[in-house]
Amino acid sequence: MKTTVVDVSDVKFSRDTEEALMAPSLGSCVAVSAYDAHNRAGGLMIFMLPNAEEMAFTASDEHPFMFADTAIPHFLQAAESYGLEATALTVSVVGGGQMLGQTGRSNVGGRNYTMARQLLARVGITPTHEDVGGRHNRTLRLRIADGGIEVKVAGQSPER
Repeated sequence: MKTTVVDVSDVKFSRDTEEALMAPSLGSCVAVSAYDAHNRAGGLMIFMLPNAEEMAFTASDEHPFMFADTAIPHFLQAAESYGLEATALTVSVVGGGQMLGQTGRSNVGGRNYTMARQLLARVGITPTHEDVGGRHNRTLRLRIADGGIEVKVAGQSPER
């Protein structure tokens, strides 16, 4: 099986049933995957920070997948353009760790996860799978053939 790595602040879609999309070593970053079983197609994106405006970042049009508040709407729009049916999506959210045990506003991973959940809820999407938080990194793989996901937590066997 071919594996395509998705970089931080990026997105990939595929219909290749011999391919898996992978988000490697997620710490505080969050990966969101979407799969449409009817069309046997899926996508994966990774964002790194919760809110562009809060960071006084004005180039979010140039980097739409860097921040949750721009990444998730762009991802869902791109999924629809790619042919995924919004009503048929199976969505997973993975990452959002507190790698150094941060709390409060310094807990970027927790804030990333909260923002992802809020933005998905606004459009009526409830993730079917989540693996978030904690003090360890994770790698997410989305199999295009069947929409299966595998989460490998550092130092543990993969969860399927």
